[in-house]
Amino acid sequence: MGIFYRFVQSIPWYSMKADWAHTLVTGGRGNFNSTIYPGGEDYATAALSNDSAVAAIYMPSYRKLCVNMKRFKNRIVNAKWYDPSSGKYKLSAVTYRNEGVEYFTPPAFKNEKGFDDWVLVLISHN
Repeated sequence: MGIFYRFVQSIPWYSMKADWAHTLVTGGRGNFNSTIYPGGEDYATAALSNDSAVAAIYMPSYRKLCVNMKRFKNRIVNAKWYDPSSGKYKLSAVTYRNEGVEYFTPPAFKNEKGFDDWVLVLISHN
């Protein structure tokens, strides 16, 4: 719970809305309710802040995601990967722009504790 608390405190969770219309994550989401668990063990969920400056995308399993970068209000977008098993971030060396689509793949097949899940955090700025 401490790891989760620190992660939630690092993003503007209180102003984020779920990407129900799939206008942020346009490919690679997986299948909703693909298993007996609510939402499934395969479905990537995403949320974008009301000001379109920060997005968080939870990936329960390794895959490539397609993200609509036009959803971000600011021109420059930085990516970082959050390992929910350790609470550590891995920064991307690539800087993105708020145009077109980009494809993102986690930095490793397994996180530090050997699980598949990762969180992609995208932060836009001028």
